[in-house]
Amino acid sequence: MINFLARSFASGYTFLEGPRWHQGHLWVSDFFTRRVLKLDLEGNAEVMAVVDGMPSGLGFMPDGTPLVVSQMTHQIFRIRSGGKLELHADLRGISACATNDMIVDARGYAYVGNWGFRLGVEPPRPTKLALVTPEGKVRVAAEDLLFPNGCAITPDGRRLILAESFASRLTVFDIAADGSLVNRRVWAQLDKRAWMHAACCGSVIHWCPSSFTFARAAKSSMSYRRHRDGLWLASSAELTAARCLR
Repeated sequence: MINFLARSFASGYTFLEGPRWHQGHLWVSDFFTRRVLKLDLEGNAEVMAVVDGMPSGLGFMPDGTPLVVSQMTHQIFRIRSGGKLELHADLRGISACATNDMIVDARGYAYVGNWGFRLGVEPPRPTKLALVTPEGKVRVAAEDLLFPNGCAITPDGRRLILAESFASRLTVFDIAADGSLVNRRVWAQLDKRAWMHAACCGSVIHWCPSSFTFARAAKSSMSYRRHRDGLWLASSAELTAARCLR
């Protein structure tokens, strides 16, 4: 086991989700203020858009256009100049409940999860992972997933690794030429008490669910350097503790 030091990077937010690096900035959704934020390396934030349907997963198209999931309306929007939102895709035919995290590959294919049930109201049940083509067409990428949450795509672009939060496991797929997911298998099975939030291939970003404060882990002051020797994920065995695992 490798131990890392963590320090507060930015605080004062409500519930931070979908962290993504883009051109030297950290983009993140703040659920309950409905804002998409862009933070510099000092933690200074700029509001890039306001999403009334509650922002969640983030990603970027090959031309740099930001995409954001609208959790409650089950849609994906392009963020245009001045924070204007433009519809990219409608997932209402696939999302069984709140649409959640998203990852976009280098070609512009987006993979989007959803809760699958009303959290805290209904017992967990399997749901689907959506695939959105660069043109905004939607189809099912995978089924029978327990709370598909954070995703990672390997540096070679050939595999997608998905955190199934209520199964406490990482599931891996091969990515076909048309974006379809094939050859499903278990990448790692964690302790059943561990509720996984995200899978970040080459990233050391995680968040603390008890204080909703962003933290970063690094071997030195060169934080957020990309590492090619493992998969990083945020995990919590209980609500008051968080771990960053590789």
